[in-house]
Amino acid sequence: MYKQAKYYINSNSEFVIENYNLAGPFSNFLPGIAGLFGIPMWVFYVNRAQCISSFGVKSKEYPIMEFLPANRAYQLTSSQCFRTFIKIKDKKTHRFYEPFCAHQGNGPGSVKQSMFISSGELRLLESAPLVGLEIEVVYFTIPNESFPALARLVTFKNISRKTLKMDILDGTPLIVPYGVSTYFLNRLRRTVEAWMLVENLEKKVPFYRLKVDPKDISEVTFINEGNFYLALLNKYGGKTSHLPVFIDPEVIFGEINDFSYPMNFANNPKFNVPVTQIGQNKFPCAMSFASLKLKGGEGITIYSLLGNVASKDKLNSLLPSISKEEFFTKKREENKNIIKGLQETVFTASGEKRYNLYCEQTFLDNVLRGGNPVSYGNHSHPFYVYARKHGDLERDYNRFYLQPTYFSQGNGNYRDINQNRRNDVCFDPDVKDFNILYFYNLLQADGFNPLVLHGIRFRLKEKVSLKDILMGKIEERDIVKLKGLLSGIFTPGELFMDIEKLDIKLKSTWQDLLNETLKNCEIIYDAEHVEGFWIDHWTYNLDLVENFLSIYPERLKELLFDKIEFTFYDNIFCVKPRAEKCLLNGNNLVRQYHALIRDSKKEHLIKNRSFDPHMLRTHHGEGEIYKTTLIVKFLCIVANKLSSLDPFGIGIEMEADKPGWCDSMNGLPGLFGSSTPEVFELKRQVLFISGALKNLDLEDSYNINIPEELYDFLKKISSFIKTQPKISVKKRDLYFWDKSNSLKEKYREKVKLGFSGVESSFGL
Repeated sequence: MYKQAKYYINSNSEFVIENYNLAGPFSNFLPGIAGLFGIPMWVFYVNRAQCISSFGVKSKEYPIMEFLPANRAYQLTSSQCFRTFIKIKDKKTHRFYEPFCAHQGNGPGSVKQSMFISSGELRLLESAPLVGLEIEVVYFTIPNESFPALARLVTFKNISRKTLKMDILDGTPLIVPYGVSTYFLNRLRRTVEAWMLVENLEKKVPFYRLKVDPKDISEVTFINEGNFYLALLNKYGGKTSHLPVFIDPEVIFGEINDFSYPMNFANNPKFNVPVTQIGQNKFPCAMSFASLKLKGGEGITIYSLLGNVASKDKLNSLLPSISKEEFFTKKREENKNIIKGLQETVFTASGEKRYNLYCEQTFLDNVLRGGNPVSYGNHSHPFYVYARKHGDLERDYNRFYLQPTYFSQGNGNYRDINQNRRNDVCFDPDVKDFNILYFYNLLQADGFNPLVLHGIRFRLKEKVSLKDILMGKIEERDIVKLKGLLSGIFTPGELFMDIEKLDIKLKSTWQDLLNETLKNCEIIYDAEHVEGFWIDHWTYNLDLVENFLSIYPERLKELLFDKIEFTFYDNIFCVKPRAEKCLLNGNNLVRQYHALIRDSKKEHLIKNRSFDPHMLRTHHGEGEIYKTTLIVKFLCIVANKLSSLDPFGIGIEMEADKPGWCDSMNGLPGLFGSSTPEVFELKRQVLFISGALKNLDLEDSYNINIPEELYDFLKKISSFIKTQPKISVKKRDLYFWDKSNSLKEKYREKVKLGFSGVESSFGL
């Protein structure tokens, strides 16, 4: 009879699933946080077999273990991902055993399999008394190193009284060489094998790469970067040594191409590592081999590392430091401390342990989506690290990206990052008004915003002396070495990686260097349109403002009226007027399709700008960057959203190809859908403006400057509102919809390329 899965939290605060192979399938991931001075790695796992289903660097285009969507991961993890094969040898016979698989009848005898999930690592434990073994597997990513890697610790303990002699194969039967993209894995899997190469086997640390870029073009690009596998054996209290590695799966599995059974290993009593293996033109494996003798109560650990490195020479230069048990022990502790350090921000002590752990994990999840602010001085805004788009196996459509640099930033959708940063000013006072500037500056003159954010970059301000900035921070002779990087656009991670690469020694703390550099820089907001405009993204911005004012209520006037640092994002995509996006479909029904247009004139303007191409200009796109105040941004939102009420005056129209946050409503824009929650958000915005003006009690003569186009837009909308009572109740909403939309279309046409630069005075 099959055993049932059991769930609980143990004394080590791990979430435990006993008999996890028999539980309903689920997917999860390791956090992919490598510390400020580390390179992150993405790692996904499911509750099947040895759990890790895929991992790699940067994005899905750079897998080391093939990215598998959730349903495929449930099917294939037990065959093509991590495996352990054990051959226990008696005098005349031998027994084959594979731990962690879903044994028939739940395995030989009373096998117990448990999965232990914590915030920063994954642990598996199998106890098989009839076999005489207890096997533990631990996974975690390597922090604070110049390369990304996944650590895997497999411990074998003899829980019987007799001595066990055994051969062990441990690793993965399929590893993806560097340079094989997801496209080749999905479409040209057989063809791409012709470029595969495995080197460095003489050092027992194979290096997997393609010989050249396999693109079908005339220019040949050689590939130096590669993925690697290292395996060490350490007996309890003994020496650590490199294990020999199999790279050719055929040597292990013979003709069993689906990896279901290691025929050659299991059936050959004299199985051993061959002198030569085929290391090219086929998909390789990465499995280490050990022949052991364990007395009762004795155990050994195999330490393995799978990662990515810039070159074979770089890999070999790292071997003396990473080929030690101490390296793994230290990095495991570092990883735990980094994750725990992030969670301490929301340390919770209540009478319910599960609630405390829930708070920690939820906060960590928010960090992964919104980023963690790093403070480095008193004069600069914090810099966000660790954020990336949610790319879990259930959301296989998302193109997540983990920047492979120190101080890693990932990509993320406007809404996702925004909603996960709303409370940051309450946790970290150094955040101040940074996020208000960040998200409001990405709003366009039409009230929309680009979808994907790529973090921020920096550029030195004009007339700033590099020598003045770096003097005393590094040696004077080294300043010129950084000129190439700092003369362009850069990130903090790139700065420190260059410092390390050029062997520049710091004379101050990294915080001092970063603070002095970035306070003399302009911030570049890096974003990408990608697709349509969602109607709800702007609604999260007011939360940023309200939370900021809950900490700094005395700065209301400064924030709304005095800070002339707000800009508008300039997008090459524009919303079409109604006459161009409303059409008859094949069934002769009226629909609203293809609501956006890529404006060629605007695209030409943006592409020909030498700096800050996506900041809206005056003189209709050919003048200076237009800067204004937050109150003007507020009024721009109000004008655009108020003029987007549907013909019934109930909801705000889905006018730009996308609905609100719920993607499953993607068909509604085509059906002229609208949404009510955004109307309440619009009312909230208007009430906030009204309340702020009342609280400030400004003089009657106080005026603000506003672009003439927006001024005219607001004035005419106001006029329409005043005439509403004169129109019959039945026609009122439709009349306002038609007139306000016409006004909006004229306004958007006027500002499509940019504002004129002329401002009108707006009395409050």
